[in-house]
Amino acid sequence: MSRRVVALTPFLTAIYLILTSTAAQAACTPSSTRMCLQNNRFSVTVNCQTSSGSGAAQVARAGTTDSGLFWFFGSNNWEMLVKVLNACSTNNRYWVFIGVTTNVAWTMTVTDTLTNATKIYSSPLGTASCPIR
Repeated sequence: MSRRVVALTPFLTAIYLILTSTAAQAACTPSSTRMCLQNNRFSVTVNCQTSSGSGAAQVARAGTTDSGLFWFFGSNNWEMLVKVLNACSTNNRYWVFIGVTTNVAWTMTVTDTLTNATKIYSSPLGTASCPIR
């Protein structure tokens, strides 16, 4: 199967989760460090690291049931946009998009609470995050 990703902005990254669509109840519980998307089916957490230490990114706001923002250092300085879309009608997958505006090291964990499938994405310290194709 051929896949094509169209970049919406230079900072937008598209990531495909290999998951199937089912209609069972999800189990994610949102917190100050855990974002729950797609009606609480997907759990998203982010850890960040600078040269002087590391910590959990904070949820700045869950914008919709599909997307939200994380901050690393201050609530008025958003660092990462995360969006999960249901593309099951297209290719029987959920798509994860991220937009990152930092050169701080980060590790994002996305878990499908229905299937327990987990994907981990990261970027090293000192490297500007760029699209993954």
